Amino acid sequence: VLGGQVGAVDHITIGDRVRAGGQCGIVSDVEPNQDIWGLPQRPIMDFKREMISLRELPKLMKRLKKS
Repeated sequence: VLGGQVGAVDHITIGDRVRAGGQCGIVSDVEPNQDIWGLPQRPIMDFKREMISLRELPKLMKRLKKS
C-alpha cells in the first residue's frame, strides 16, 4: 500500500504487505511486511523517533549554551 505522493526509484523490489506512508521516498529494496516512511525510507518507528527528537532539539541547544 503506497500513501499519497510516494515516489520510488527504478529497478527496486518492494516486498509483499509493505505499507509506505505519505510522501515516502523509496530508494532501495524493501523487505516484506514493513511499515516505512521518510526520505530515504526507513522503518516507521525510527522515523517517528527522529521527528520527536527534532522537536526537542531547541531545548537541548539551550541547555548546551548554558553549560
